[in-house]
Amino acid sequence: MRGPHILDTELALAATGDLGWRRRLAVWLHARQCAECAAGVEEFRALRAEVRRTGDTGVEDAGWAELEREMKANIRLGLAAGRIVDPKPALAIPGMEPAGWRAAVVMATLTVVLASGWLLRRPLPQQAAPVPASMVAEASAEGVGFHEGQTGLVLLGPERDTSVMLAGSAGGARARFIDEETGQVTIHHVALED
Repeated sequence: MRGPHILDTELALAATGDLGWRRRLAVWLHARQCAECAAGVEEFRALRAEVRRTGDTGVEDAGWAELEREMKANIRLGLAAGRIVDPKPALAIPGMEPAGWRAAVVMATLTVVLASGWLLRRPLPQQAAPVPASMVAEASAEGVGFHEGQTGLVLLGPERDTSVMLAGSAGGARARFIDEETGQVTIHHVALED
């Protein structure tokens, strides 16, 4: 025999097959080498077979009716004590616990997550792309235009004998030409946007 003997409770469980597989294997390996523990398992098996054969559980009539009455009385007493401690009955749904602070925390978290998702999904306002620094808009007596280096575009105004008012604006140029004979105003506007 190696190691200490197996407890009687484990021998009884091994005899009925109610041990877990690991512990059952350990008891079986031990009982193969220990005659005393192997005899204990066989004793429990024989005792179990005898109980099954005779139907004798060894329990006398313990007064089950009296025990039942006491249990029901204790249940009633517990319910009455509960009503004293919490006199106002809570609105309860059978099988459900009333929602408390946990539900409030869950709802607040869910609200934050949904609001964050909505805010992150919204498109950001688009800003106009900056115009390259080398692009220049200008207004002159000839007209309004823009140029980049040696290339450019000019929107010519009316003939030279008309009066010209020039105005510049951020990211573009604007010119107003007034015809002296008719008083008609022609406005040219060049905006540099990408």
